[in-house]
Amino acid sequence: MPGSSAHRCGSSTTSVGRRGPGRPAGVLALAAGIAAAAVPATAAADPVVGPSIASGVSASGQAWRQRAAIDGPTLQLETSFPMGRHGDGGGFLSVPWRSHARLAVSQGSGFGTADEWEVDGVVYRTVARVRVTTIDGRTTTFRPRRAPRAAIRRYPQLARYRFFVRFFPNDRQPLTVEALSPRGRAMAEQRVGLP
Repeated sequence: MPGSSAHRCGSSTTSVGRRGPGRPAGVLALAAGIAAAAVPATAAADPVVGPSIASGVSASGQAWRQRAAIDGPTLQLETSFPMGRHGDGGGFLSVPWRSHARLAVSQGSGFGTADEWEVDGVVYRTVARVRVTTIDGRTTTFRPRRAPRAAIRRYPQLARYRFFVRFFPNDRQPLTVEALSPRGRAMAEQRVGLP
């Protein structure tokens, strides 16, 4: 994104987690054979030019947009945040679309008028819900979204995934993100914040 400022306007973390037979939750990207990148939007070689899959505004007024595309063997996901006079912030995830990685997460802070925390990412279609645990011990559970039909028509591989963006008040820093099965069992977990 031209004219972009630093990624997430604060600290950021990107990671990929997978849990399966003999695999602990939160396997790091290299161990799982999955590439994930959290880079300043200006450092991304090519911004995601795929369709918009979701957009909105946080409780304290931070606008956001997610775009996704399939580029060769990878799903590319970009979440952008217009920051007014501060330029734009954003994050980028890249996951091999043929993998069954259950969780890829990016996190940021300092959004909106209330300096909100934010987590965004992608989960595999077998994930029913995403659960975020914050520094105060509370949890927030929600359903990730399927890409719009128009986006799936353009990139049929997007049907394999569900996407999410969630904001949290400044005093509720996200610590972990879990991908949950339809029965509520944790399929993958990733730590995104410091205690």
